[in-house]
Amino acid sequence: MQLPHVLAVSGVEAGGVRRLYFGRPRFVEHHHDATVQRNVVHYVTIPEFIFGWPRRTAKAGVMATFHRERSDMHVGILRTDTVRPEWASTHGEYPDMFERLLSEEATDLRFTTWNVEIGELPLTVEAADAYLITGSKSSVYDDKAWIRALEEFVRALHANRHKLIGICFGHQLVAQALGGTVAKSPKGWGVGINCYEIDRSALDLADGGEVCLIASHQDQVVALPPGARQIARNDHCEFAGMAIGDHILTFQGHPEFTPAYSREIMHFRREMIGESRVVDGLQSLEDRQHEGARVARWMLQFMRRQ
Repeated sequence: MQLPHVLAVSGVEAGGVRRLYFGRPRFVEHHHDATVQRNVVHYVTIPEFIFGWPRRTAKAGVMATFHRERSDMHVGILRTDTVRPEWASTHGEYPDMFERLLSEEATDLRFTTWNVEIGELPLTVEAADAYLITGSKSSVYDDKAWIRALEEFVRALHANRHKLIGICFGHQLVAQALGGTVAKSPKGWGVGINCYEIDRSALDLADGGEVCLIASHQDQVVALPPGARQIARNDHCEFAGMAIGDHILTFQGHPEFTPAYSREIMHFRREMIGESRVVDGLQSLEDRQHEGARVARWMLQFMRRQ
């Protein structure tokens, strides 16, 4: 796999959280070693990064991993897009939306965001207890280096059976990374509040046979990856959710969106989506109840399940 040749040095956050920026012939990990009050830089070569994701090579023999006793759950948000500036002040960025959604259902969460779109990724799958990939205006089949790097990380998470949630673009990227197929749907855009049939035999923590979520997508998963279970569908989107083992859960719909944000998107993309589809989508915001909080509870139960 060819990676971009741009070097950037990672930032450091409380609790030993580390970032990498995929770059030139090597990756740089930088953190503060609180035990000896010094800064330590670790270098990881590209072959080690690709073929031994959480293996690292440490400069001068210094160990690269911190262990902290925490009773909370650390959620790593893999951010794949930026909210339009005129909307961000009201609705927040996509990580803000997820933090707000999940924190309303649990008080023992902490979050770290990696901005994958600008080259950030966790250096090890163990950097968080569970990961969540956000939505994006990009398509997973776009020829972008950050998308290919994120696919590599998804494959590493899968190989390690590490907890992963994918939403919209995240749902599609996980499917593609693991052998599924994503394409632009001839059925057009899915917008507004869409209701999906839930297969409770494939998702045993679901508390009902239907769920309604805000949607905003034109691309769809059209073939599941090997080993995936279809968990959600409707007439517009056949594969609107999937699970793999006990470690991957994805949805096409957006539990983190609000009706107000959905309305902003539909008005902005009115010409792109099509007038009649926008009219129907706007009406669905009045006629149906968005059940994001319900899906958030499923996500949390899934992430906590051993």
